Amino acid sequence: MKKLRLFLMALVMLLGLSACRWDETGPEPTSVETHEEVDEDGNTYTVTTTYIDSTGDKRTDPSFYKWMVIIGIVTGAMSAYFWYRAIEIEKLKKRCTVTVPAYVTKVRKSKTGDRTLRSKFIQYNATYRYTYNGNAIESQNEYYGGRFFRFLPLRPEVEEGKMVDIHIDPMDPYAVFDILANNARNSFIYSGSFLGIVAIASFVSYFIV
Repeated sequence: MKKLRLFLMALVMLLGLSACRWDETGPEPTSVETHEEVDEDGNTYTVTTTYIDSTGDKRTDPSFYKWMVIIGIVTGAMSAYFWYRAIEIEKLKKRCTVTVPAYVTKVRKSKTGDRTLRSKFIQYNATYRYTYNGNAIESQNEYYGGRFFRFLPLRPEVEEGKMVDIHIDPMDPYAVFDILANNARNSFIYSGSFLGIVAIASFVSYFIV
């Protein structure tokens, strides 16, 4: 919670700074010249001309700062979410210290995303039946995982009707950590790292440009 509060405070401060930069006008004139002219009726008036040196006072378009902040906030929030999910699975992994053989009773495909995405990056979740301390248990976790790269086979790494090794929590035998959860954790780590780099790059660009 402390880290979340610090992150939100940083965003508020950054938005405050952004408001100043978003309102910036164009470049200031580098020189001003005045002279008098006489119109056809003999009246004298003063003409002021301003000059801007195109090679001098260049300023970044204020909309650039706005987009850098927006991109930084969005990608930063997404990165935080993915890292939160990865840490959540890591905690499950640390709890599940007992390895048991299990029979795969059911394999489910993910139902998120459109058909094109699911045809390329299918994710799976499995239900297992196993015995622990003489008790027959059937359980699953909530995580869908799959092979991350497109060139790898799209079949799940566990198949219905097969025996596999899974890890369970000895204090809560219904808590299951399997290879699919591990794949989901890796996917969250990759996504969180990439989006975090994008967020940092956006905020750095805001300050140095």
